[in-house]
Amino acid sequence: MPPLLTIAVPTFRRPDMLRGCIGSLLPQLPEDGRAELLVVDNDPAGSAAAVTESLSHPGLRYVQEPRPGVVHGRNRAVAEARGRYLGFIDDDELALPGWVDALLRHVGMGVAASFGIVRPRYLGPREPGLETVLDTLYTRDLKRAQDADISDKWIHVGTGNSLFDREQCFDTSEPFAAHLN
Repeated sequence: MPPLLTIAVPTFRRPDMLRGCIGSLLPQLPEDGRAELLVVDNDPAGSAAAVTESLSHPGLRYVQEPRPGVVHGRNRAVAEARGRYLGFIDDDELALPGWVDALLRHVGMGVAASFGIVRPRYLGPREPGLETVLDTLYTRDLKRAQDADISDKWIHVGTGNSLFDREQCFDTSEPFAAHLN
């Protein structure tokens, strides 16, 4: 029986951050197989393969998308997902405890899409004076209660920390526009 939920982690040449992201997710995967974790490596050299292999887990899969650009990685996740529902978390994010359960709760509610708070991690120190600019650009917090309708905020959402019902949200095999790479 295929999983109900595929959680995709698009990644590009950030092995340490990827290891942390996967490490935050694997303990949360239910043992009953309702969810799988899919690493989509957007590096033509396949740099994430070694990380994924070292974290051997029955619910973890790896695919390589050699076309550059995160949009191609996200479209590859749509194509490769085995679950009806597809969650995205970026390699620079960590899943807080209970994150996978929250996605599965939204699946149970039959939502078409949901979007959570995004708080990025950085590879190293940020230049003085840039912290506020970078945090503003890469953080998403819509200041709404859990499970609130955010339809009026659609322009402020992205695909990091998100969930989509593939049947309701994606009508093509490549729903994310490549010109936005």
